[in-house]
Amino acid sequence: MRLLDDLPRCKLAEGPLWDADGFLYWVDIVGHAIHRHEPATGAVATHALDEVVGFCAVMADGGAGGTRLAAGSGAARLGRGFGEPGGPRELARPPMPSGTRFNDGKCDPRGRLWAGTMHIEARRDRAPDGALYRWQGGSLEVVEPRVSLANGLGWSPAGDILYFSDTHAGTVWAYPYDLATGGVGRRRAFAEVPLEEGVPDGLAVDASGRVTVAIWRGGKLAVFAPDGTREADIPVPVRNPTSCAFGGGDLRTLYVTTMPSSNEDDERSGRLFATAVAVPGLPSARMDPTL
Repeated sequence: MRLLDDLPRCKLAEGPLWDADGFLYWVDIVGHAIHRHEPATGAVATHALDEVVGFCAVMADGGAGGTRLAAGSGAARLGRGFGEPGGPRELARPPMPSGTRFNDGKCDPRGRLWAGTMHIEARRDRAPDGALYRWQGGSLEVVEPRVSLANGLGWSPAGDILYFSDTHAGTVWAYPYDLATGGVGRRRAFAEVPLEEGVPDGLAVDASGRVTVAIWRGGKLAVFAPDGTREADIPVPVRNPTSCAFGGGDLRTLYVTTMPSSNEDDERSGRLFATAVAVPGLPSARMDPTL
Protein backbone atom coordinates (compact mmCIF):
# COMPACT_ATOMS: atom_id res chain seq x y z
CA MET A 1 0.00 0.00 0.00
CA ARG A 2 1.56 3.26 -1.08
CA LEU A 3 1.39 6.59 0.69
CA LEU A 4 0.01 9.47 -1.38
CA ASP A 5 2.42 11.94 0.13
CA ASP A 6 1.63 14.64 -2.44
CA LEU A 7 -1.87 15.04 -0.98
CA PRO A 8 -2.72 17.13 2.11
CA ARG A 9 -2.38 15.67 5.58
CA CYS A 10 -5.72 15.87 7.42
CA LYS A 11 -6.81 16.08 11.02
CA LEU A 12 -9.53 13.51 10.22
CA ALA A 13 -9.70 12.37 6.61
CA GLU A 14 -12.98 10.62 5.74
CA GLY A 15 -15.55 9.96 3.05
CA PRO A 16 -13.45 9.23 -0.06
CA LEU A 17 -15.50 9.41 -3.24
CA TRP A 18 -14.41 8.72 -6.83
CA ASP A 19 -16.44 10.64 -9.40
CA ALA A 20 -16.76 9.50 -13.01
CA ASP A 21 -15.14 12.74 -14.20
CA GLY A 22 -11.84 11.46 -12.79
CA PHE A 23 -11.77 13.30 -9.48
CA LEU A 24 -11.19 11.89 -6.00
CA TYR A 25 -13.03 13.80 -3.27
CA TRP A 26 -12.59 13.45 0.48
CA VAL A 27 -13.31 15.53 3.56
CA ASP A 28 -11.24 16.62 6.54
CA ILE A 29 -13.99 16.57 9.13
CA VAL A 30 -12.38 18.53 11.96
CA GLY A 31 -10.03 20.33 9.57
CA HIS A 32 -13.14 21.95 8.05
CA ALA A 33 -12.30 21.25 4.42
CA ILE A 34 -13.25 19.31 1.29
CA HIS A 35 -10.37 18.20 -0.94
CA ARG A 36 -10.48 17.23 -4.60
CA HIS A 37 -7.66 15.48 -6.45
CA GLU A 38 -7.27 14.73 -10.15
CA PRO A 39 -4.76 11.86 -10.43
CA ALA A 40 -4.38 12.36 -14.20
CA THR A 41 -2.83 15.80 -13.69
CA GLY A 42 -1.82 15.74 -10.02
CA ALA A 43 -3.98 18.80 -9.34
CA VAL A 44 -5.38 19.30 -5.82
CA ALA A 45 -8.11 21.80 -4.90
CA THR A 46 -9.42 22.57 -1.41
CA HIS A 47 -12.62 24.26 -0.26
CA ALA A 48 -12.33 25.55 3.31
CA LEU A 49 -15.39 25.75 5.57
CA ASP A 50 -16.08 27.33 8.95
CA GLU A 51 -17.48 24.21 10.62
CA VAL A 52 -17.06 20.46 10.62
CA VAL A 53 -18.00 18.69 7.39
CA GLY A 54 -19.25 15.11 7.61
CA PHE A 55 -19.27 14.07 3.96
CA CYS A 56 -19.70 15.27 0.40
CA ALA A 57 -21.59 13.95 -2.61
CA VAL A 58 -21.38 15.12 -6.21
CA MET A 59 -24.69 16.27 -7.64
CA ALA A 60 -26.04 15.15 -11.00
CA ASP A 61 -26.11 17.69 -13.83
CA GLY A 62 -29.86 17.89 -13.44
CA GLY A 63 -29.22 19.42 -10.04
CA ALA A 64 -27.21 22.28 -11.57
CA GLY A 65 -23.91 20.54 -10.86
CA GLY A 66 -21.77 21.28 -7.85
CA THR A 67 -21.10 19.37 -4.66
CA ARG A 68 -23.54 18.64 -1.87
CA LEU A 69 -22.11 18.34 1.62
CA ALA A 70 -23.25 17.97 5.20
CA ALA A 71 -21.60 20.55 7.39
CA GLY A 72 -22.31 20.28 11.10
CA SER A 73 -26.04 19.76 11.41
CA GLY A 74 -27.03 21.29 8.07
CA ALA A 75 -27.09 20.10 4.48
CA ALA A 76 -25.62 22.58 2.02
CA ARG A 77 -24.49 22.86 -1.60
CA LEU A 78 -21.41 24.35 -3.20
CA GLY A 79 -21.71 25.76 -6.71
CA ARG A 80 -19.95 24.61 -9.84
CA GLY A 81 -16.83 26.61 -8.97
CA PHE A 82 -15.33 24.24 -6.43
CA GLY A 83 -13.26 26.19 -3.93
CA GLU A 84 -14.73 29.59 -4.76
CA PRO A 85 -15.11 31.99 -1.80
CA GLY A 86 -18.46 32.75 -0.26
CA GLY A 87 -19.22 29.45 1.40
CA PRO A 88 -22.00 26.93 0.69
CA ARG A 89 -25.69 27.75 0.44
CA GLU A 90 -27.70 25.94 3.09
CA LEU A 91 -30.54 23.75 1.81
CA ALA A 92 -31.83 22.02 4.93
CA ARG A 93 -31.22 21.84 8.67
CA PRO A 94 -33.09 18.83 10.01
CA PRO A 95 -34.06 18.59 13.69
CA MET A 96 -31.29 16.66 15.44
CA PRO A 97 -30.47 16.01 19.12
CA SER A 98 -28.20 18.61 20.67
CA GLY A 99 -24.52 17.89 20.16
CA THR A 100 -24.94 15.61 17.14
CA ARG A 101 -23.49 16.11 13.68
CA PHE A 102 -23.32 14.36 10.33
CA ASN A 103 -20.52 11.85 10.00
CA ASP A 104 -20.85 9.96 6.70
CA GLY A 105 -23.07 9.86 3.66
CA LYS A 106 -23.39 8.25 0.26
CA CYS A 107 -25.81 7.95 -2.67
CA ASP A 108 -27.54 4.73 -3.64
CA PRO A 109 -27.19 3.54 -7.27
CA ARG A 110 -30.20 5.68 -8.29
CA GLY A 111 -28.68 8.83 -6.73
CA ARG A 112 -30.75 8.89 -3.53
CA LEU A 113 -28.71 10.38 -0.66
CA TRP A 114 -28.30 8.62 2.68
CA ALA A 115 -26.46 10.12 5.65
CA GLY A 116 -25.74 9.21 9.27
CA THR A 117 -25.10 11.18 12.44
CA MET A 118 -23.16 10.85 15.68
CA HIS A 119 -22.69 12.73 18.93
CA ILE A 120 -19.60 14.93 18.95
CA GLU A 121 -18.54 13.18 22.17
CA ALA A 122 -19.34 9.71 20.86
CA ARG A 123 -18.35 7.01 23.36
CA ARG A 124 -19.34 3.41 23.74
CA ASP A 125 -21.05 4.17 27.06
CA ARG A 126 -23.28 6.93 25.63
CA ALA A 127 -26.90 6.38 24.75
CA PRO A 128 -27.19 5.79 20.98
CA ASP A 129 -28.35 9.25 19.91
CA GLY A 130 -27.19 9.13 16.30
CA ALA A 131 -29.47 8.21 13.39
CA LEU A 132 -29.50 7.17 9.76
CA TYR A 133 -31.27 9.60 7.40
CA ARG A 134 -32.61 9.39 3.85
CA TRP A 135 -33.00 12.41 1.59
CA GLN A 136 -36.53 12.17 0.23
CA GLY A 137 -38.65 14.84 -1.42
CA GLY A 138 -36.28 17.68 -0.61
CA SER A 139 -35.81 16.90 3.08
CA LEU A 140 -34.01 14.47 5.37
CA GLU A 141 -36.07 11.88 7.22
CA VAL A 142 -34.99 9.40 9.90
CA VAL A 143 -34.95 5.77 8.78
CA GLU A 144 -32.96 4.19 11.62
CA PRO A 145 -32.96 5.93 15.03
CA ARG A 146 -30.80 5.03 18.03
CA VAL A 147 -27.52 4.60 16.17
CA SER A 148 -24.34 4.67 18.27
CA LEU A 149 -22.03 6.20 15.66
CA ALA A 150 -23.11 6.18 12.02
CA ASN A 151 -20.40 5.36 9.51
CA GLY A 152 -19.89 3.48 6.25
CA LEU A 153 -22.62 3.00 3.66
CA GLY A 154 -22.73 0.88 0.52
CA TRP A 155 -25.00 -1.16 -1.74
CA SER A 156 -24.73 -4.61 -3.28
CA PRO A 157 -24.10 -4.82 -7.06
CA ALA A 158 -27.82 -5.44 -7.67
CA GLY A 159 -28.77 -2.58 -5.35
CA ASP A 160 -30.95 -4.89 -3.25
CA ILE A 161 -28.88 -4.74 -0.03
CA LEU A 162 -27.86 -1.66 1.95
CA TYR A 163 -24.78 -2.05 4.17
CA PHE A 164 -24.32 0.30 7.13
CA SER A 165 -21.61 0.47 9.82
CA ASP A 166 -22.76 1.24 13.36
CA THR A 167 -19.29 1.74 14.77
CA HIS A 168 -19.68 1.53 18.55
CA ALA A 169 -22.04 -1.43 18.12
CA GLY A 170 -19.13 -3.17 16.35
CA THR A 171 -21.52 -4.20 13.60
CA VAL A 172 -22.07 -3.79 9.87
CA TRP A 173 -25.80 -4.15 9.27
CA ALA A 174 -27.41 -5.38 6.07
CA TYR A 175 -30.91 -4.22 5.07
CA PRO A 176 -33.07 -5.57 2.23
CA TYR A 177 -33.30 -2.56 -0.09
CA ASP A 178 -35.92 -1.43 -2.59
CA LEU A 179 -33.99 0.60 -5.13
CA ALA A 180 -37.14 2.04 -6.70
CA THR A 181 -38.45 3.58 -3.47
CA GLY A 182 -35.46 3.71 -1.13
CA GLY A 183 -37.34 1.55 1.34
CA VAL A 184 -35.56 -0.86 3.68
CA GLY A 185 -36.59 -4.10 5.31
CA ARG A 186 -35.64 -5.67 8.63
CA ARG A 187 -31.91 -5.45 9.26
CA ARG A 188 -29.58 -8.32 10.08
CA ALA A 189 -26.01 -8.40 11.33
CA PHE A 190 -23.79 -8.85 8.28
CA ALA A 191 -20.39 -8.64 10.00
CA GLU A 192 -19.26 -8.12 13.58
CA VAL A 193 -15.81 -6.93 14.65
CA PRO A 194 -14.46 -7.92 18.09
CA LEU A 195 -13.70 -4.84 20.19
CA GLU A 196 -10.12 -5.92 20.85
CA GLU A 197 -9.53 -5.85 17.10
CA GLY A 198 -10.94 -2.35 16.50
CA VAL A 199 -14.28 -1.04 15.24
CA PRO A 200 -15.90 -0.93 11.77
CA ASP A 201 -15.75 2.44 10.03
CA GLY A 202 -16.24 3.37 6.36
CA LEU A 203 -16.77 0.72 3.70
CA ALA A 204 -16.85 0.06 -0.04
CA VAL A 205 -18.42 -2.72 -2.15
CA ASP A 206 -16.77 -4.27 -5.20
CA ALA A 207 -18.28 -5.71 -8.38
CA SER A 208 -18.29 -9.23 -6.93
CA GLY A 209 -20.34 -8.09 -3.93
CA ARG A 210 -17.50 -8.23 -1.42
CA VAL A 211 -17.59 -5.56 1.30
CA THR A 212 -14.29 -3.95 2.37
CA VAL A 213 -14.49 -2.28 5.78
CA ALA A 214 -11.95 0.05 7.39
CA ILE A 215 -11.11 -1.19 10.90
CA TRP A 216 -10.48 1.93 12.96
CA ARG A 217 -7.89 1.43 15.67
CA GLY A 218 -7.02 -1.84 13.94
CA GLY A 219 -4.57 -0.77 11.22
CA LYS A 220 -6.28 -2.74 8.47
CA LEU A 221 -9.19 -3.23 6.13
CA ALA A 222 -11.34 -6.36 6.49
CA VAL A 223 -12.81 -7.95 3.35
CA PHE A 224 -16.09 -9.83 3.70
CA ALA A 225 -17.71 -12.12 1.13
CA PRO A 226 -21.36 -11.47 0.20
CA ASP A 227 -22.45 -14.06 2.78
CA GLY A 228 -20.54 -12.24 5.55
CA THR A 229 -17.60 -14.65 5.68
CA ARG A 230 -14.36 -12.82 6.38
CA GLU A 231 -12.10 -13.52 3.42
CA ALA A 232 -9.01 -11.41 4.00
CA ASP A 233 -7.38 -8.50 5.79
CA ILE A 234 -5.47 -5.73 4.03
CA PRO A 235 -2.85 -4.10 6.29
CA VAL A 236 -2.75 -0.30 6.48
CA PRO A 237 0.54 1.26 7.68
CA VAL A 238 -1.15 3.45 10.33
CA ARG A 239 -3.47 2.64 13.22
CA ASN A 240 -6.63 4.46 12.21
CA PRO A 241 -7.96 3.87 8.69
CA THR A 242 -11.33 5.61 8.47
CA SER A 243 -12.80 4.68 5.09
CA CYS A 244 -12.07 3.44 1.58
CA ALA A 245 -13.30 3.87 -1.98
CA PHE A 246 -12.60 2.27 -5.34
CA GLY A 247 -11.34 4.67 -7.98
CA GLY A 248 -9.24 5.16 -11.07
CA GLY A 249 -10.51 4.80 -14.61
CA ASP A 250 -10.96 1.05 -14.19
CA LEU A 251 -12.06 1.25 -10.51
CA ARG A 252 -9.15 -1.03 -9.56
CA THR A 253 -7.44 1.41 -7.18
CA LEU A 254 -8.54 1.26 -3.57
CA TYR A 255 -8.10 4.63 -1.84
CA VAL A 256 -7.89 4.68 1.97
CA THR A 257 -8.38 7.68 4.28
CA THR A 258 -6.85 7.80 7.77
CA MET A 259 -6.64 9.94 10.90
CA PRO A 260 -3.95 10.46 13.54
CA SER A 261 -4.31 9.01 17.02
CA SER A 262 -3.15 10.57 20.29
CA ASN A 263 -0.42 7.97 20.79
CA GLU A 264 0.77 7.86 17.20
CA ASP A 265 3.72 10.02 16.23
CA ASP A 266 3.68 9.18 12.55
CA GLU A 267 3.57 11.76 9.76
CA ARG A 268 1.78 9.22 7.58
CA SER A 269 -1.32 9.22 9.77
CA GLY A 270 -4.02 11.57 8.52
CA ARG A 271 -2.88 10.99 4.94
CA LEU A 272 -4.32 8.95 2.07
CA PHE A 273 -3.05 5.62 0.82
CA ALA A 274 -3.78 3.61 -2.30
CA THR A 275 -3.38 0.02 -3.42
CA ALA A 276 -4.19 -1.90 -6.60
CA VAL A 277 -6.94 -4.54 -6.43
CA ALA A 278 -7.86 -7.38 -8.78
CA VAL A 279 -11.64 -6.93 -8.62
CA PRO A 280 -12.98 -3.49 -9.59
CA GLY A 281 -15.28 -1.55 -7.36
CA LEU A 282 -18.76 -0.30 -8.13
CA PRO A 283 -19.12 3.18 -9.65
CA SER A 284 -20.25 5.96 -7.33
CA ALA A 285 -23.62 7.51 -8.08
CA ARG A 286 -24.18 11.24 -8.29
CA MET A 287 -26.95 12.68 -6.18
CA ASP A 288 -30.29 13.11 -7.95
CA PRO A 289 -32.02 15.98 -6.09
CA THR A 290 -35.40 15.07 -7.61
CA LEU A 291 -35.63 11.87 -5.55
